[in-house]
Amino acid sequence: MGRTLAAGILLLCLSALLVGETARKRVYGISLNYGSFGVPEYLLDPFLLTYPAVRGEGFGISVKKYGREGLASPYTTFYSLRVSEVTSGGLWRVDEEDYLVKGDFTLRQVLFSYGVHLNFFPRAFLSPYLGVGVGLGVGDLSAKGIYRDGGEEHQDSYRYKSVVPVIKVPLGLTLRPGGGVEVEVEGGFENAFYLSAGMTVLL
Repeated sequence: MGRTLAAGILLLCLSALLVGETARKRVYGISLNYGSFGVPEYLLDPFLLTYPAVRGEGFGISVKKYGREGLASPYTTFYSLRVSEVTSGGLWRVDEEDYLVKGDFTLRQVLFSYGVHLNFFPRAFLSPYLGVGVGLGVGDLSAKGIYRDGGEEHQDSYRYKSVVPVIKVPLGLTLRPGGGVEVEVEGGFENAFYLSAGMTVLL
């Protein structure tokens, strides 16, 4: 009876160690995130006298690859795909001598990037990280507006599609509650400033 109990306890301890080691060595993750995009007013102030808010939203999915130590690795590489839409509408004016334009625009982007995160406390329950990434995307900009010149009203519209370079600089916080998931809150720049929240399922 005593030997059986001792063997059972030993087996249980070994199983716990193996499970812990497997969890620690997980090297892949799939992440889904959603957030808001926009351009801060202090960046528009030097160029525009009058302007409406420039805001939008985006959804992203990414594949993460952790280093040799799994979740305990200081570096994490990522492949990210994000779809975003930024819109604005209202009155625009560059300076006092320019026309006052009533118009709106929509910028839709599909962005793909590859990069790396530096995890500051990779073994901790809560770890901040900083990253950098580059890639390519497709941008679709459409705009229309009405302005007056010499008492006459003019209407104009514009649309432009192009392949665009992607620069991504994420700064975030990772929470590891266990159960094979991570929760992230992230802000930064990806062809516009953003703030998002997401969850990663570890594989």
